[in-house]
Amino acid sequence: MRDAPSRRSPDWLARGASTYRSEIESTDARSGVTTFFHDHARSLTGAYSFTVNGGIVVGRLSRCRVAGEREVRCRWRDRYGAGTLCVGFSSDFSSFEGRWTREGEADEYAWNGQLVEANPCATGPRAFVEPREPATH
Repeated sequence: MRDAPSRRSPDWLARGASTYRSEIESTDARSGVTTFFHDHARSLTGAYSFTVNGGIVVGRLSRCRVAGEREVRCRWRDRYGAGTLCVGFSSDFSSFEGRWTREGEADEYAWNGQLVEANPCATGPRAFVEPREPATH
């Protein structure tokens, strides 16, 4: 008889809840910020931003699932589309290396990060507010 799967998140998962300066490979942008949150369901969610042509693009990371030791697989979504992000954290959580794909496409791109701030916010992505365009008069 097999044991029921554990509902407890791995001990390392909360250590990934941090803000990272990111390099997100694509045809238009390379730099940004990625923040992972350790949510109340004991999993990771997140938010990210990067600059394209002088404008800020904001996106969300959701449905992050443990894929291995210090590895998570998340769904990303922003104004350009959606897809999958697979991330592997370093042993001290000072960085991550990841690969992302667009939904329905096979091409993979790098999404890597260096630690900026550890354990930023316990409340999760509801605290992350997308910037608005300034009002014009």
